[in-house]
Amino acid sequence: MAGFSHACAAEIDPDAATTLRLNRPSWEVAEDDVMPLNASDYRGVALLAGGACLANL
Repeated sequence: MAGFSHACAAEIDPDAATTLRLNRPSWEVAEDDVMPLNASDYRGVALLAGGACLANL
C-alpha cells in the first residue's frame, strides 16, 4: 500500500460499502457520493485516489 493509510473510503453502492466494512473493519466507510464530503475534514491527507467513476466529475 505504498506506505499510505486510509482516512476514509467513500462508496455510493450500499452492497459494496457493506463489503468494505466486512473486509476492512478498521476503515471509515462513507456510504455516499464523494461530492458532499467536506475536504477540510481530511486536512493533511496526502493522497486522494478514486476509480473510473470519478472521471465523470
